[in-house]
Amino acid sequence: MKITIDLSAIEKVREAIGAPLANVKLIKEELKPRSRVERELVDGGSVVITDAETSEIIGKAGLLAVGDTQITLHIYLPHIDQENLTISPAPNPKFHFSDSCSTLQMMMQGGRYNRYVASHGSDGEFRVKAKNLETGKWDDEEIIANLQPCKNCLTALDYQGYADFKGPERTRIFESFSLVQFFAECDSIFRCMPLYTPDTFPGPNYTADFASVSLAIRRKQNWLCQCCGGNFSEYRSVLHTHHLDGNRGNNRPANLQALCILCHAKQPMHGHMRLTREDYRRVESARKVAGKPLVCSGCAT
Repeated sequence: MKITIDLSAIEKVREAIGAPLANVKLIKEELKPRSRVERELVDGGSVVITDAETSEIIGKAGLLAVGDTQITLHIYLPHIDQENLTISPAPNPKFHFSDSCSTLQMMMQGGRYNRYVASHGSDGEFRVKAKNLETGKWDDEEIIANLQPCKNCLTALDYQGYADFKGPERTRIFESFSLVQFFAECDSIFRCMPLYTPDTFPGPNYTADFASVSLAIRRKQNWLCQCCGGNFSEYRSVLHTHHLDGNRGNNRPANLQALCILCHAKQPMHGHMRLTREDYRRVESARKVAGKPLVCSGCAT
């Protein structure tokens, strides 16, 4: 954009005091174009991934992602007929969300990773094609199946303490799993992570298990901010896990705090955090629910 402001008065002042002209170079930074997978995930919800694109699926803090978009994976062509796929929920296949899942690791090692479809939706409904068990062929038409979470993913992430429980409690966590709630709980991790790259971050980056660590810390605090005292059980995406010493690789319990996004942004070296009007609304609501002042007495946010 061409600048049309008259700066002659400022130029006269500069000349009067003998100040030198600043040598300023403007650098145009080209944004990296999104890949086909990223575009279709955001625009359409789910994507069939080709062999050449499986490398785009990465692990972030123990979660599955493509770029900065959190995803789930499920088998697109399961060896299951339409009758079983239309049961709600379907007994199989399961959907995956942890990059440390033993099932996914086995499929990757066996060269069968391209059987999966990446999805970004949180409604628990997934695109699949049923198999005709008599002919051994898959139907031409896609159907929508209501799938359940992978138990190995629940174990790998230790979601809600799943790995340590047995019997009925494990069944409860499995059957009540909600993608809406899960994405909300993990959203804070994805909102913070893109701020640095391994080359620019001033210290160790997030560990591979940070998602499970973060969930455990916030769950232990009953979704209460340890600074303002707000109750974020209904707004889990704006309750973060803060590293007191600024080292994202230091996950010792004494170094971690559950902080709402406003209190988190007030911490040293966190002025870069991006807050939306909705973030402010949710924090205010959470503080009202807990009977706390609308302005935090600890950090004055």
